[in-house]
Amino acid sequence: MARPNRLQKLINRPISIQPSPPRGAPQPAAAATSSVTPVFVTKETIRTFAGATTAVWGIWIGLSLLLHVRASEVLWLGYLVSLAISLFLCWQAIADPRLDENAATRLSPYDKRVAFGLAIINSFQIFFALIP
Repeated sequence: MARPNRLQKLINRPISIQPSPPRGAPQPAAAATSSVTPVFVTKETIRTFAGATTAVWGIWIGLSLLLHVRASEVLWLGYLVSLAISLFLCWQAIADPRLDENAATRLSPYDKRVAFGLAIINSFQIFFALIP
């Protein structure tokens, strides 16, 4: 199994998950297991990512300076950059090898499609936050 890189460790933070006992079984003592949940696959991804917004802004301004145009004249470039950053963050989240360690964190194809959809929504949100 491949080891996660530093960016994947930053994006996918370990959380504690309390395993649920089977029905009718006595409640065990609080024994939490550590697991990893990708941040980008949750509904909280609709919120603004300050780091992603800053990265898109910097890249968009840098590219517009290289092209000798105003950023407001190349809005499509800003959206393409925000889409690339969003898809990159989504890929980093779902490609983390720690997710396949146990069945509780393994992503189904449906989960991956939802993550892709959230990445598209997030790219619009980042872009709209930066429109001059």
